[in-house]
Amino acid sequence: MRVLHLAPLWQPVGQDAHGGIETLLAGLLVEQRRLGCGLTLIASAESRVPGGVELVAPVDVSLVAQMGAGTAWEYLYYEQESLALAIERALAGDVDVIHSHVGAAAFPLSAAGLPVLHTWHNDITVDLEWAVSVRPDLRLSAVSDAQAAHLRASGARQCRVVPNGIDVDAFRFQDMPGEGLAFLGRMEAE
Repeated sequence: MRVLHLAPLWQPVGQDAHGGIETLLAGLLVEQRRLGCGLTLIASAESRVPGGVELVAPVDVSLVAQMGAGTAWEYLYYEQESLALAIERALAGDVDVIHSHVGAAAFPLSAAGLPVLHTWHNDITVDLEWAVSVRPDLRLSAVSDAQAAHLRASGARQCRVVPNGIDVDAFRFQDMPGEGLAFLGRMEAE
């Protein structure tokens, strides 16, 4: 299977990236490559991808860094270029499925008849519920049962739960207390 992953351009993709989606994607690419999938990733050029993964980079530097440096102002134009690159690859027959991690911006790809799986990594809002009610045939992957329940209640007909995963073997268990503090989660205004 040939999979094109569409990543947000906010942060580079890689192990221990600044963004959760970007870190998750790094592990997913490794596992899909191990399974023999042909992989293309649309992400910033700073992304660190495993061997055998084609990186297509609409930007050389992530948008968080560009906006911090004052060399970019609006995310929308860069995201549109990512979507255009995904469309070009799909129309050329280079991919079997597009796996979108960019949110609602990629919903029109499905409306155009392209094979897209939309993984929803964020909160379910009334706006998303409305969008799903208008387009109930979007192929959606939720990261929790609670998300999926909301999406299905909004009319989603093709919604499955695939929890965000991590390679637990990458974290060595220590049964003795140490000097550090572990925190698993995130703090956000939402």
